[in-house]
Amino acid sequence: MTPIVRNTGPILKLEEVLEEAKKTKDWFEAIVYSAIQLERYGYLEMKDYLESLDVSPKLVSKILETKRLSEIAKYLLTIERINNEEYTFMIRINEERNKFIHRKKGYDFLIGTRANQEYEPLVKEAIRILKEKLNAIRLYVSRC
Repeated sequence: MTPIVRNTGPILKLEEVLEEAKKTKDWFEAIVYSAIQLERYGYLEMKDYLESLDVSPKLVSKILETKRLSEIAKYLLTIERINNEEYTFMIRINEERNKFIHRKKGYDFLIGTRANQEYEPLVKEAIRILKEKLNAIRLYVSRC
């Protein structure tokens, strides 16, 4: 009998963060958490891919040890795990994350309805990519 895989781990958390952001209009955690999970599960997807090619685990670690979301997105596009639109999205969410984290004097964050319109689609797309392209639920369950 195949066990039922429930919506667990990063997907559930991200969906909760999304709902909270819509209520509070505070998108910091939702954007940053989206970028973190895309980077994390993109890294794991790349690691699994390289290991499937029988690349030495030591070399895999060396190749991936300092990679950030923008580089991981490029790799995922190269091995066709994501398409051009998804690559562009991952770069955009990384840029938004950087704006939140590396605040510059005079930069105003979007608030209210405009923030919801701008950021909600980003977080929803992050959830879709995590589920459909990066197998986050499978990777999460297999590493528990």
